[in-house]
Amino acid sequence: DNSLASIGGAKKAEELFGFPPLRITGGGEQIYQNLQKLFTVKQEKKSHPLFGDEYSEPVVEKTELAKKSGLQCIVIDTLSHAFAQSMRQLEAKNKSQAMEMQDWGYLDRKYWTLLEMIKLLPVVVIVNCHSDYDKDQATGMFYYGTTLKGSTKMNLNQFFDEVYYTKVSKDGKKIYNWQTFADSSKFAKTRVDAENIVAQNYEPILQKYRANHMNPPKFLIIGE
Repeated sequence: DNSLASIGGAKKAEELFGFPPLRITGGGEQIYQNLQKLFTVKQEKKSHPLFGDEYSEPVVEKTELAKKSGLQCIVIDTLSHAFAQSMRQLEAKNKSQAMEMQDWGYLDRKYWTLLEMIKLLPVVVIVNCHSDYDKDQATGMFYYGTTLKGSTKMNLNQFFDEVYYTKVSKDGKKIYNWQTFADSSKFAKTRVDAENIVAQNYEPILQKYRANHMNPPKFLIIGE
């Protein structure tokens, strides 16, 4: 959606990150296919010390391609735009040119698989999403989520360690912050000791994860 224009476009992004950005036109399926080139999912056998039963647990490892590239972080900007692409693809296959009942189940399974993989990735992941709001008919209050649809929208937060809402204020100049705490209308969350409102800067949060020897965090950033 050309949002890279805010940091100078594709050329500037390549200077900053060492790779040119990959434009996604095929929705979540294309994202998943590219992740499969960078990571492999293996079933690791483990035994629980209490129960003694052997069980399998999925573990995601970097492929040689990811190792050689020194890959440390993946940014998806935006998942909501990719979701809309997936919907348009399904609509185009139907005579009605609209989403049909079975399409929602297909979409839910595909995005659940994608999000499960993102959750297990051994690198930092930043996922941006456009925001949307709904009205609680009982109380009249508005609550904010993403522009995704169906059960994917309802379950999205559980796949991420850090869920922040963008917050812009003005005191002579624009100040860009994140809301890290949940209130009655925004369901944010954090796994570290973060202030309720923080500057839009990943480094202090990443430092806390490193200091506590935690797995690389998965960020969901929700904004207008």
